[in-house]
Parts: sequence; structure tokens; C-alpha cells
Amino acid sequence: HDDDDDGGGDDHGDAAVVGGGGDEPSPRGEDRQTAGEPRSTSAASAAPASPGRGSGGGSDGEARLEEKDPQGFDKRSLEKHARLLKSKAETVQRDVVRAMQAKLDSDHPNSLTVKGHLALALGKLGKHREAETLEREVLRAREAVLGKDHPDTLTSKANLAATLYKLGQHSEAERMLLEVHAARVRTLGFLHHKSLAAQERLENWACMQRRQG
Repeated sequence: HDDDDDGGGDDHGDAAVVGGGGDEPSPRGEDRQTAGEPRSTSAASAAPASPGRGSGGGSDGEARLEEKDPQGFDKRSLEKHARLLKSKAETVQRDVVRAMQAKLDSDHPNSLTVKGHLALALGKLGKHREAETLEREVLRAREAVLGKDHPDTLTSKANLAATLYKLGQHSEAERMLLEVHAARVRTLGFLHHKSLAAQERLENWACMQRRQG
């Protein structure tokens, strides 16, 4: 997705479901050195080389790494686990939507945000038709409540454009994303990262269509 973040006024590039902090990682403890202390030798020079798995040095088994990760999961198992997590995410998002709609109006900003998140979860599972329906509902409501140039409205339109493109509705998708780009340039400036993200997505789509003939 171009704007995978649906809601709250921030999209992830254009898209992320919910943004996180940007703190830089602290220096690793083993790299710190107290003043006046000699620098310790590296772990590679201090530690003796571990013996190979088989008897007799020089065999291929000595340096061979397991294809499985340290937990013993192979690629197929990891992919299955990822699909399961996405399915659980859909279930959780549906529960959140029902709970939110029981307490708030369907056009309340929070209701629209969680509905947009559900659409994103559905898209990740390949359920693009259902995602399209939800994204159209969210877009119509945000245009009516917030206005066509509001950042959240533009995020919804970019998300819908990405879904339509995946469904093969390229003309409507490009028209929508052109509208998003024009609105962002008008309200944020040409060099704003969201304007540039929409421009990059348009260029990528054009390149893909040229390759496909």
C-alpha cells in the first residue's frame, strides 16, 4: 500500500497502521570502554574456535550452517505462522470495529479509523474486494465529515487507489492517486514526503504497465 496507515492523521509512507517512536538505539554495552582501561581483545581472537560437528577436521560439516533458524522453523513453517498471524489480526480488527460501532456513531473519526485498519488487514490476506468496500465507505464518510483535502481523507483515497490497482482497475486507481498527489502538493508542498510518496507510486505504476506492454 501507498498509505497503509489508515487514520489518526499519519500514513505509512504513504502507509503504516500505527506509527512508533523514532528513538535511536543506545550503544551496545560490550562496546563501551571506561577511561583508563585497556581495550579488550575481540571475541573472535579471545575465544577458541569451536570444533566441527563431525570427527576429523576439515570436513564440510565444520562450518556448515543449518538452513533452519535457531528455533528449528523452516521457511514453510514461518510462512504458515505469518498467515496465521494475519488471520488473527483480521479477527481482532473485526471485534474492534463491532465494539467501536456499539459505542460511537459510524461516522465518528475513531470508528472510521478502525474500519480502515480492518480494510488493511483484509488486503494483507488478499481479500481485496471486501477491503475495497470498506475503503469506499471510509472515504465517503471522511470526505463528508473532514473535507476532501484533510490528511486522513487523502490517506483513505490513497489506500483505496492501491486496492483498486491490485484488483486490476488501473484507470480509476491512477485517477484517484493523481488527485491525492495534487491535493498534497497544494496543501503540503511538492517536497513533502507524502507528496513525494504519491509521486513515486504513480511512477512505479507507469513503469509496471510499460513492462507489461
